[in-house]
Amino acid sequence: MKILLILIFLGFQVFGSETENNETKKFRFDFEGALAWQSLNRNQIPNSSDGTRFDLADFNRSAIFAPRFYLSYQLSENHSLRALVFPFETTGSKTFDSSVKFDGTTFAAGQAIQGKYRFHSYRLSYRYQFLKNEDWILKVGFTAKIRNALVALSQGATSKEYSNVGFVPLLNFNAKYFLSPQWRLEFDMDALAAPQGRAEDVTLQTWYSLSPTWDFGLGYRTLEGGADNSKVYTFAWLHFVTLTTAFSW
Repeated sequence: MKILLILIFLGFQVFGSETENNETKKFRFDFEGALAWQSLNRNQIPNSSDGTRFDLADFNRSAIFAPRFYLSYQLSENHSLRALVFPFETTGSKTFDSSVKFDGTTFAAGQAIQGKYRFHSYRLSYRYQFLKNEDWILKVGFTAKIRNALVALSQGATSKEYSNVGFVPLLNFNAKYFLSPQWRLEFDMDALAAPQGRAEDVTLQTWYSLSPTWDFGLGYRTLEGGADNSKVYTFAWLHFVTLTTAFSW
C-alpha cells in the first residue's frame, strides 16, 4: 500500500507539474473523435423549378463518426500555424411521394432513393496571439479552406452526382480561459459570411492538461453554412460531440 501511494504521488508530481508549458511547445497534433448529427442538409440543383428541394438529413438521422486531424506549429511566441484535415461523409435512403428532379435527372416517386453527401475540408490557419496572461490567451487570424463537396442520388440504374471543389477564405478567433494550471475552457471559430454564402465552424471544449505533452478535451461543435445562387441551393447544419487527444512536443 505504501508503495502504491508513493507511485500515485510521484505520478501527480510528474504529470501535474509545469502543465502551463504545453502552450510553448513547437508542434502539436490533435486527433478529434466526434459523433455528428444533421439538423438539416437541404439541396436543390438547379436552384429553379427544374430542381426539387430535398433534405439529405432525412436520409440518415443516426449518429455519424466524424474524425478531425490537426497539426499546429508555433512560429514564435505570438505567431502560429494550424493545418486541418476533416473528412466527412454520410449515406442513407428515402422514399418520396412525388418525383425528385436533381441536376437534370428525374427519380421516380414511391421507390427508395439512395443519397450520399460528402464534405471534405482542408484548412491552413495563421493566428496571432494578441493577449496572454494568467487567465486568458486570445488569438485572431485567417484561414484558407479548400472544400471538396459532393451530393449524389441513385435509384436502380439511375444515378446523378454533383461535385464542387472550391476555395473559401475564413476568419479565425480562438480564446482560452484557464480555470487552473490543468483545466481550461477553449472557444474556437472559423467563420465568414458573404452574399454568395456563409460558413461557420464553432466549438467549445473543456480541456485537461495531464502533462506538458498530453491534453484531453471534451466539447460541442456546430458546423453550418451553404450557398444560395442561381445555380445551386445548399445549406447544412451539423452538430458534433467531440473527444480530443492532443500531443505536444
